Amino acid sequence: MALRRNLRTLFLALAASAVFAWSAIRQFNVAPAELYGMLWMSLTVVVVAMLLAALVLAIRALFRSRR
Repeated sequence: MALRRNLRTLFLALAASAVFAWSAIRQFNVAPAELYGMLWMSLTVVVVAMLLAALVLAIRALFRSRR
């Protein structure tokens, strides 16, 4: 049941993102290249944040194991 709920959430998030991109391009005349650039920039920020969080967790685990 939890897997089905997670898949539904993922599907709805992707559908909402697609509608956002479509409306930005069609209704507000945003250039597709500019939208793709913002997408890559936001994905890069998310990946960097994940890597920093993993680094902090690794450092904390290292210091806890020394005690």
